[in-house]
Amino acid sequence: MPLAGSVSEIREKSMKKASEIAVITFRIIIAALGPFVRIVGGTLGFLFAVIWLILWLDREGDCASSGKVWDSDENRCREDCLTWNSVNGCIYINEEYQFLFQACADKTPDCDEEKLDALFDELCKKYKAPKNLEYGYCDFEFELKNCFKLEGDWEYPEECYQKP
Repeated sequence: MPLAGSVSEIREKSMKKASEIAVITFRIIIAALGPFVRIVGGTLGFLFAVIWLILWLDREGDCASSGKVWDSDENRCREDCLTWNSVNGCIYINEEYQFLFQACADKTPDCDEEKLDALFDELCKKYKAPKNLEYGYCDFEFELKNCFKLEGDWEYPEECYQKP
C-alpha cells in the first residue's frame, strides 16, 4: 500500500474515531445530567452551554478533522504541513507533494506513487529523519543525539555516520 494512502487513511480513521467518542461522551453526559439541569436551573444549563461552546470552538480538533495540521508555533491550521512536532515544527510539503499526496489518497489517475515516495525520501533527508525500512515511515521527531538507538531496521541520516 502506498505511503500517502496509509498516512491519509490513518489520519482520517483516527479523527473520525476521536470525533465519534467526543460526541458519544457529550451525549451521555447530557442524557445523565439532563434532569438535574431542570431541577437546579440556569446555572448548570449555563455550564453546559459553556462546555458545548468550548467543544465547538476546538480549533485544533477541527483542523485535524479536516485533514490539515495544527501549527502550535503559529496557532493556525495548515495544509502545507505533513505533520507538526516540537522538534522540527511544521514538516513543510510543497504544492507538488500536496497534489500527489491527495491524488494517491483519493486513488485518482494523477497518483504517481514512485514520485511521491521520492519526494517523501527528500523530506526525510531535509529534516534529518531516519526512515524505518520495514514500514516506510520517517521519524520526524528524531534528534541526532539518538543515532543508532531506535529499535528495528532504520536508515539513519548521513550525519549519524559522520565521525565527530
